[in-house]
Amino acid sequence: MSQISIAVSLALFVLVSSTVTPIRSQVFRKASQQETSATARKPDSTDQLSRVKTYRLATALNWVTDVTITPNGKRIVASGSNGLVQVWDLSSGDFKRDLLRESSSVRAIAINPDGDRIVVGNANGQMKIWDLSSGKLKRTLSGHSTAITDIKVTDDDRKIISSSVDGEIKIWDLSSGKFKRSLNEQDSAVIAIATDPRNTKFVTSSDNGQIKIWDLSSGKLKRTINGHSAPIRTIDVNPDGDRFVSGSDDGQIKIWDLSSGKLKRTLNGHSSPVQSIAINPEDDRFVSGSRDGQIKIWDLSSGKLKRTLNGHSSEITSIAMDPDNDLFVSGSRDGQILVWDLSSGKLKRTLGDL
Repeated sequence: MSQISIAVSLALFVLVSSTVTPIRSQVFRKASQQETSATARKPDSTDQLSRVKTYRLATALNWVTDVTITPNGKRIVASGSNGLVQVWDLSSGDFKRDLLRESSSVRAIAINPDGDRIVVGNANGQMKIWDLSSGKLKRTLSGHSTAITDIKVTDDDRKIISSSVDGEIKIWDLSSGKFKRSLNEQDSAVIAIATDPRNTKFVTSSDNGQIKIWDLSSGKLKRTINGHSAPIRTIDVNPDGDRFVSGSDDGQIKIWDLSSGKLKRTLNGHSSPVQSIAINPEDDRFVSGSRDGQIKIWDLSSGKLKRTLNGHSSEITSIAMDPDNDLFVSGSRDGQILVWDLSSGKLKRTLGDL
């Protein structure tokens, strides 16, 4: 082969290599956005290899899809992409036990206000109610045909609200497990749910960047809000029930009036998609986590950024508050769960350290 032919071949190789890699990256991210909420994405072989480290949590859960704290503030419950749900002691950080294992990836978990039951939703569209103490299966709820994206239990301990990739929202009776109502006014995947503490409304966010406010009793759509330019991964209502906060792939956090649906404030502190938001039930602070692994603490009333925290090496998938101890917990795709002091921003402990 002549030197000219070799030079041409090398030039073509470099050109193809430089164009194929970004395209593949874009396709992977697009597919991930379509199928996941702030808490769920299918792990690939790269994820599994990167999780091999000296943490029990990382090796047991693969990567953390959701995390919550029991109402009494004593236990952390976390779910993994491999279907495992584990319980940890919040105070000591000690691993307590494997609560259950689903046959597919767990996408969302929710503990009822009484703290005796946990609702688990998986990638197959199935939900199950388990006894939190014994780990025994109480009921299986079948109705969704695609992956569950979020689950919430109302503050009056009576209803379960669930959402899925196909855009369906379903309301269930917590005690009997009976299906009550299906809401289908969605033209895009529903990603997140937030409930009003007064048990009169609930809010949903979707893949098309829309927010919808619903009447909990009738199931009627009260309002549709447009404000974000990308999928909205996370949403939470404040304890007074007059405001809610949304976080989106556009990197913005927005604060809204729940009654009027009017935008109160836009916060621009994150430089990557916002994956999870949790409002402190005791005051006006809230915490946000993004795809670049950063965590930020904000003042809800003023919109001021109070602190930026770094501790995770991958995207934040879930944040949960422990107001009694002024703590919050973050779960990530790096397989770790971190416990933080809400006031100082100091890292208290990493769960699963050997």
